[in-house]
This record gives sequence, C-alpha cells and structure tokens, in this order.
Amino acid sequence: MSTSSKDRQTYIPPSIEKAMTQHMQRTMPSHMKQYAGSGGYVPSHMEKSMTQHMEKALPSHMQQYVGAYMQQKVISPNRGTNATSFKQAPSSQANPHTPTPYMRAQTHFQSSNGQSSQGQFSSPQNPPQNPPGEDYDFLNEPEKPKFSMPLGSMKFKLILVGIISVIIIVGGVILGNFLGADQEAQKARLIEVAQAQTEIVRLAAFAETKASSDQTRMLAVNTRLSVESAANETKSILSKYDVKADSKLLSQGKNPKSDELLDQASQSSTFDEAFNQLMAEQLGNYQKLLKSAFESGSSSEKAILNNAGNSNTLILQTLESN
Repeated sequence: MSTSSKDRQTYIPPSIEKAMTQHMQRTMPSHMKQYAGSGGYVPSHMEKSMTQHMEKALPSHMQQYVGAYMQQKVISPNRGTNATSFKQAPSSQANPHTPTPYMRAQTHFQSSNGQSSQGQFSSPQNPPQNPPGEDYDFLNEPEKPKFSMPLGSMKFKLILVGIISVIIIVGGVILGNFLGADQEAQKARLIEVAQAQTEIVRLAAFAETKASSDQTRMLAVNTRLSVESAANETKSILSKYDVKADSKLLSQGKNPKSDELLDQASQSSTFDEAFNQLMAEQLGNYQKLLKSAFESGSSSEKAILNNAGNSNTLILQTLESN
C-alpha cells in the first residue's frame, strides 16, 4: 500500500484536526490556502510546499498527522477514509475492522492439544487526547483584530482636519515671520535713502550761497531741486510702512565733518573744489542706497527709486564735466 493510501486511511483525532485547521488558517500563506479543501487539483509542487510549511509550523505532537491531514483535508477532502479489511487465518472468516493507528494486534496462545490459536486483533482503542499537563488551547484562540480606521469615518475626518489646520497655522506663522523680517529690512533701507537725500539737499542749499562760480551755484540748485523731489516720493513710501519721516529721524544722516570741511574751504577760497569733491562722494553713496532699496522693493517702489536713480546719474555726469 502506498504512503498516500495509508495517509488517507489514518485516523486523525477531532481535537488534533481542529487545531491543525485553525493553525493552518493563521499561518499558511494566502496562495496556499486556496487549495485547502477546494476538492480541485493540487499541483505536486504546491502539495510539497504545503506539507513542508505544516511540518515546520506545527507543534511536534501534530507533525505525525501532517501526511494524513494533507491527503484527507487538502488533496482529497471529498474522498473520505477507505476501510481496510484485516484477514484471519485460512480456517476462519475475514473479520473487517475500521482502520485506526491505535489498533494493536494481540496474539493469544493456548496450550491445549499443544497447538496455538490463530492470531486475533483487538477492537479499536479510544484515541488518545492531549498528554496530561499539556494545554494547546492557545492554538484555538481567535486572532486579535488589527487596528484600522475607515477613511470615511468621522473620527478620521476630524483628525485630518486637525492636521491640516496645524500645518496651515504653522506655515502662516513661518511665512508671516519671513515677510515681516523682509519688510523691516526694506523699511530700514528706505530710511537710509531718505536720510541721504536730506543731507544732500542741506549741503546743496548751503553751496547756493557760498559758491564762488555760477557753474557751481547752478549745480547746487539743480542738485537740491532734483533730490528734494525724490525725497518727497521716498517719504510717501515710508508712510506705507507706518514711518513718520520727521526732521528728527531724517537729520540723523547729517555729518558734522562735512560742515567743517566746507567752512575751511570757504575761508581758503577753495569752496567750489571742496563742494564738488564732497558732493561726488555724497551722490555716489546715495546711488548705492537707491540700488539696494530698488532690488528689494515692490513694483511701485521700484518705479519711484528708478526715477531717483536716473536723475542722480545725470547730476553725477554734470559734476564730472565741471
């Protein structure tokens, strides 16, 4: 009799069979489960893989039933268990018994007439239960459900709204800080521009009365009018930054050394030369301040600062030609 035939006839205790089924359902991969109890054809390689999996995964007291379980519950679940007839000696009739792995052959010998009796088989014994002290109920415990949250649940929606709200708030704070810092820096640049304009206007007005030549005097007048007009535009920009461009703030750009230089030049009859040199330095610094504020300004600020820069360039060209 082949091994597969013996396995189909082997008796599996109900408790062992139930434990093996539950254990298989929990541990066996899904691509193997589809063949369990389907009654369909089971490829040989799949039968081998399932057998190896059960031999490795099952407790030792169940491994002896792996072959029988595969034949009876997986490969041929609808075939059933075939009965096997055990024959007596030729002088007696066959006495079929239901096959069981726990059937034991017992031979009784009698001494009467010096002959021994024919072998007889005892009736099936009760199948053994789990050994005392060994409890395998843990194999039958239901698998604990995994935590999951439906995407459409109200709790999920509330959590999602909360996360999005936090992201928006944090992003708004970061963006606000960034924009606020940028505005403060631009405001400081514009204040420096306004202070430079105020100082240039003051020096040009002083030169209008102290210049010895008409050429220097006309340069001073043109410089004062041009820069004074640009200064008014700068003050309008600062008002949008809530800056009060009063004389106290604007006079902070005054350099007392410039007054000392012009006074000494006036006494030595070199005022025109000293004024032209001082004004070239003042207008050059002013041009740099205009460029810095222009690069960081808004579109409306750039238009005003660009006009101021073009006017200042013309003054510098006139000054160089003197």
